[in-house]
Parts: sequence; structure tokens; C-alpha cells
Amino acid sequence: LRECTYNSGYSGPNGGSCTSCTAGKYKFSIGSDSCLLCDAGFYSTTVGAITIYTCILCPPRSSSPSGSNSLNDCICNSGSSGPDGGECTQCVAGKHKTSTGNAPCLLCDVGEYTLAGSDTCLPCSAPLGQFCPPGSTSSTGSECPAGSYCTGGTANQEACPDRSNSLARSTVLTACTCNAGSSG
Repeated sequence: LRECTYNSGYSGPNGGSCTSCTAGKYKFSIGSDSCLLCDAGFYSTTVGAITIYTCILCPPRSSSPSGSNSLNDCICNSGSSGPDGGECTQCVAGKHKTSTGNAPCLLCDVGEYTLAGSDTCLPCSAPLGQFCPPGSTSSTGSECPAGSYCTGGTANQEACPDRSNSLARSTVLTACTCNAGSSG
């Protein structure tokens, strides 16, 4: 029987059987103390580790629970996407991701916008004559196209009625006028 009194990287009762610290844990002290967990955001694959320096930092924009024993335990944070244990890339402006893990980033809906690396979309405050289409990257949105009118805020563009048209940046339905050869 090994005496755990003199063994770093092992734990167990003094005078009893020793067990090596499992991956994700370490023990630098001698004696019967328990093995310590690698902190959250770190992992270790080393069995019988004797120093905290065997705990490796997860890749950027990812995290792991304490005591993680594999690079695959490092999963992308919200606002970033990529494979578990791999490179996590920030969501581009106009996209968001609320969950952790390898799910893809999603476009913001009409009337919403976001900046790069966001975990949530924000409501637009588009002025009259502008709107925020899906995937907007600015709180003021984009110019309302010809053939539509835009009331601003979080509202979507509204198409002019059939056989009518409007100038870009139109703000009201009455800006839609009948095409040549049509009446209404």
C-alpha cells in the first residue's frame, strides 16, 4: 500500500490506498487532501496531475464547467459559434446566438438589429422613411426602397398597392401613386 502522505497527484486516506487524481483535477500538496478541480474555463487531460498548470485555458470565446477533462468540454459562449473544442467565431453583425454550444448564429428579425458578437437582438429605432430588414446591423436601419413606404421604428416596409409606386424613403401610403395607365 502506498501512503498518500508523500504523494502529490494522489488522494486517499493516510496509510490507505491512493488513487490518482483523475483528468480535470490536480493535487500539489502531500497528504490525504482531496484533488482539486480545474477552474471553469479550463480543462486537463492529465491523470495524476500535481500542478494547476496542467489545467489548460479553453479557446477564446468558449468556456467549460469546472473539472473538465477534455478539450471538447470547451463549448462556444453565447454570441459565438463553432464546434465543441474548436475555434469559436463571433456572430457577425445582424446575427445573434442566445445559447452556448455549437448551434449556428441566427439572423435578427425585421425591426431588430445587433452588433458583432451579440447574444440578443435589439429593437430598431428607424426614422421615418427607413426600416430594419432581417439581419440589420444598425439601429436606424436602411432606406425604404421605391415601391414601398416605411413608418420607422420597428415596423417593416409596406409595399405599395398593385399598379402603384412610390419614391425611395416614402413614409406614408398616400406616397404611393398610380402607375401610368392605371387609376385608383
